[in-house]
Amino acid sequence: MLRDLKRRLFTHVWKALDLANGDSVHFKELIFSFFPHVVGVHEWEAGTKFSELFEIAPTTTIGRGFRMFRFTTVTDCPHDVLDENAADPLEADDLALQQLLGLVSKTTFLNDIIKVKGKCATSALEAYHSARLRYAPKRKFFTKKGAKIKSMLAILHWNTIQMAELDGNRRVMIQYQSYSKPRGEHRIITRKSTVEHPWKRIIVTRAMEQKRRYGPGVPIFADEDGEEMDIDVSIEDLFADSDTEVSSESESPSLLDD
Repeated sequence: MLRDLKRRLFTHVWKALDLANGDSVHFKELIFSFFPHVVGVHEWEAGTKFSELFEIAPTTTIGRGFRMFRFTTVTDCPHDVLDENAADPLEADDLALQQLLGLVSKTTFLNDIIKVKGKCATSALEAYHSARLRYAPKRKFFTKKGAKIKSMLAILHWNTIQMAELDGNRRVMIQYQSYSKPRGEHRIITRKSTVEHPWKRIIVTRAMEQKRRYGPGVPIFADEDGEEMDIDVSIEDLFADSDTEVSSESESPSLLDD
């Protein structure tokens, strides 16, 4: 039960971070609105103490001064009207729930909340790593040069998707609700249209042309140390035959296509 509650709280914290918009006080109150929500309390008056909404068990060790914590900016849960898929409320004296409160009410955790800023999520980086695994699986060994080449292919793949997203070329194809076992709740899954990768065919075509010029056998490169060789094909050349412009800097607004 504690593990499930931790996952639910983790998801709640990420949502709260977006809603807080950099306001540390608002962020803190949004986080602790999780506990009244779990026991079925979804609205309250401004200035209400946390302890008035959620009963703190005598055996629960909380941070110093936490009993005086009040909701001053948050007066309801940050969600829409609950449907039949919502989790059933728990009793406030639930052992796992009280243990979780003891963890997040510690002074060290409360001090860390103030330092958290928005736009620090690593989801975009994790999405890129997902793309990189297509080209460089963790279970396979690559030489230094091979790893570099695989990483370059993954970057081309990732940037192509991001440029298509920023240009508005990815359409929402379908949306459906799916139950997430790790999160313990239902979430909306969005599937978008696939993205063309013209650079793949360009790379293969030019590699075949160079092979034909070289002839049979394995090419012998001059870089005996195995370092990356300079080639006369730039990234701009790879996109020359497509309508997509190359951007050296791009944000990561979406997940990868399937």
